[in-house]
Amino acid sequence: MTASPVFRGRQEQLTLLTGADRPDSLLGVRTDSGAQVELMADRDCDGTSERVDHIRLPAGGAAETGSGGVDAAYHLRIVDFTREVPAGTTVPLTFTFAEAGQTTLDVPVKTGGDGHVPPPATCIPGPSPTTGTTPATSPTRPATVLRGRVVDGVEPGCLVLATDRGQFLLLGGDEEVLRAGAEVVVEGTVRPGQATTCQQGTPFAVDEARTAPTR
Repeated sequence: MTASPVFRGRQEQLTLLTGADRPDSLLGVRTDSGAQVELMADRDCDGTSERVDHIRLPAGGAAETGSGGVDAAYHLRIVDFTREVPAGTTVPLTFTFAEAGQTTLDVPVKTGGDGHVPPPATCIPGPSPTTGTTPATSPTRPATVLRGRVVDGVEPGCLVLATDRGQFLLLGGDEEVLRAGAEVVVEGTVRPGQATTCQQGTPFAVDEARTAPTR
């Protein structure tokens, strides 16, 4: 797994590459130099970036393309620095991947030509949905990826995934994998408005569950 960020101003241009033979996902980034690091992407190729909860990596390739056949312009945004970060210094960033675990890089700080934050890289639109013989389809939102430890809920028969992003009530999934005490990676959909009999954690519909690799 290779992460190659270069810090300019308050956001970072980001390149993620992997030579692994299975997909992975960047779940989050943190630093002692700031209060929060946000993952950002221009998924709609409209020049406006929005926060995303993960960045997916295909096996043996670079960060995924955005919905609708466009290359998302990914970058990081550090919120509320806790110290000065002049050009020529470094900022330590810890990347957490679902499969590869954690890795920390000392990212060099540079400035743009005029000292201002440069615009994020332009995404590359795919073929127009009105051309060709394939009918246009609506883009779907990528599945959310979570990593954490499965614990018993306060109500009988309820399982909760404890993560660094909070607690999630697990709905469905492989019972052989989702057992109390197991460290797992799950993919699925967060459903905060769904009614359940388990009064604990944000409901999360599991599409896929697997045992997390040892860090």
